[in-house]
Amino acid sequence: MLALFLAATLTSTVDLPPVRDNTIYSESSELSNGTGGDVFAGRTFGGNMRRALLAFDLTTIPAGSVVRSATLHLTLTLAPNMDPQDVSLHRLEADWGEADSYAAPPGGSGAPAERGDATWAESFFQSTSWATAGGDFAASPSAVTSVGFVSGVDTAWDSPVMVADVQGWIDTPAANHGWILIGNEVGTMTARRFASRENGNATYRPHLVVEYTAPAGGPGAVPDGGARPGTPLRLARAGATLSLVWGASCRPAADYVVQEGTLAALRTGTYDDVPLTCTTGGQTSHTAAVPIASAYFLVLPLDGAAVGSRGLNGAGAERPPGASGCAAPSTAAPVCP
Repeated sequence: MLALFLAATLTSTVDLPPVRDNTIYSESSELSNGTGGDVFAGRTFGGNMRRALLAFDLTTIPAGSVVRSATLHLTLTLAPNMDPQDVSLHRLEADWGEADSYAAPPGGSGAPAERGDATWAESFFQSTSWATAGGDFAASPSAVTSVGFVSGVDTAWDSPVMVADVQGWIDTPAANHGWILIGNEVGTMTARRFASRENGNATYRPHLVVEYTAPAGGPGAVPDGGARPGTPLRLARAGATLSLVWGASCRPAADYVVQEGTLAALRTGTYDDVPLTCTTGGQTSHTAAVPIASAYFLVLPLDGAAVGSRGLNGAGAERPPGASGCAAPSTAAPVCP
C-alpha cells in the first residue's frame, strides 16, 4: 500500500546545499574556480586575495514565511598557519556566475575563467563587470566567525543579520545573490580553504540550515518528502481492520478528509480516490476495513470548501503523478459536510 504524508508543524527546518559557489582571485581578472572541490577566503603568502561566493535556492520555503534562524556550515579543508583567522560573511548585491572553470587540487592558484564565471573584475566573465572590483557586497558583515587550522572541522556562521538577509531574499527573490566570504586581508598567509559543493566528500559540502514559520491560514500541505517535513501516515493491520494515524497539519485546519484509491489507477497517473470518511475537531486517526485491492490513502486537511494539496514540488506547486506543476488546492474535491 502507498501512504502519502500529511504536513506536521507550523515551524519547519530546511537544510539547503548551495546552487552556486566560486572563488575570485585578486591577482588576475581571468581566474576562477567554478567546479573546483574547494573555495578560498583570505590572503596568500604572496599577498594575493581570495574571496568565496555562495548562493542558495530558497524557493522551497513558502512565500510569507517568517525566518527564525539561519546558519551557514562550511568545512575547513586547509589552513597555511595555526593562527585563528576571522572570516566574515557579506550579503552580495549583484548577481554572479559559476561556469566550468576547474582548478586542480589544491586549487589555490585558480584556473582560466570560462564564459559566465565570476572573476575579480567581472560578475560574469566576458559579459558583466562588478561595479567594484572584488565583488559588490554590503560593507557591514552579516556574520563573522573565527576559523582555526584543523582540517575536517565544521565551521558555522549565524546571526540576526543573516536571518534578515534570508528573510529579505524570501520576500524579494530577485535580490537573492547569496553571500561573499572574506578572510583576513591585512596580513599574509591568512587564507582558509573550505569544501565546495563539488567536493568529493559529500559530508564536507556547504549547507545552509533555515528554520522558519510558514504563513497561517488556508488548507494544509502534504509534505514532498524533503523540504516540507511531516509526520508519515502510519498504517497498521489487525485482522480485518486497518488503522490510520497521521500528524497534525502545519496549517490551522481542524478537519480532515480521508480518501482511498487504487494503486492500479495511480500507476497510470490518475487519482481515483473517493472519500472514505471525514474527521472533525482535529482528529488524527481512523479505522477502516482492510481494502480488497491494493490501495493508497490520502489524508487531506480542509479549510472551508477547499481541500489541501495532494503533493507539492520544490516550488510549492501541486504535483500530480507525471506533472511538474499544478493548480491551487482543489475546491471540487469532496469536503466534510
